[in-house]
Amino acid sequence: GVDYGSINLTGEMVRLRLRSKKTDPTTPFPGIIRAATLEDIEHAEKRSERESTSFAMCRDLIEKHDLTMRLVDVEWQFDGNKVTFFFTSDKRVDFRKLV
Repeated sequence: GVDYGSINLTGEMVRLRLRSKKTDPTTPFPGIIRAATLEDIEHAEKRSERESTSFAMCRDLIEKHDLTMRLVDVEWQFDGNKVTFFFTSDKRVDFRKLV
């Protein structure tokens, strides 16, 4: 799908960050399709709100069903076609009640 991102480091800072993560700096990055438009930025802000709402809803369901897991993050893909819930747990979790 399509996603949205921002460039936070350039030049020498990128090389240093990659080296600190033991990543080969010659590995090509995925291509940048285009610069974000004002509409893209507004859409990303709405997506962020949707992620917050989804996080709260999932956290409530986890508590309701007494699941032994900790919700860490929620990410909606920029095009809105896919959502990913990130969680941690000390043991295997049957989370079918959340689906």
